[in-house]
Amino acid sequence: MDRQGGHASKRGGEERTWIIFFDESGVSLLPEVRRTYAPRGLRQRLNWKRASMAAALGYHATDRARGQRLCFHLKPGSYNTISLIEVLEHLNTGLVPES
Repeated sequence: MDRQGGHASKRGGEERTWIIFFDESGVSLLPEVRRTYAPRGLRQRLNWKRASMAAALGYHATDRARGQRLCFHLKPGSYNTISLIEVLEHLNTGLVPES
């Protein structure tokens, strides 16, 4: 329907509207466990790191010719609330350029 029918807000309405899917995930970079030369009965010390990734996939709501946008951010360690907010703020300026 047209904008007068009241469905414009359900579609996204404006020309600058993007639909964004955002997700974050973490992985443990655990080394492969093998036989070592440690004395019998003593276990080896394993040190491993964590890596995290946040990604966003964007689609333009009204103009498919603009294509899709993919943006991702890698971080050693884990995300917390503050670092995810920083990623979202950076995403706001980088993923969807002003037309």
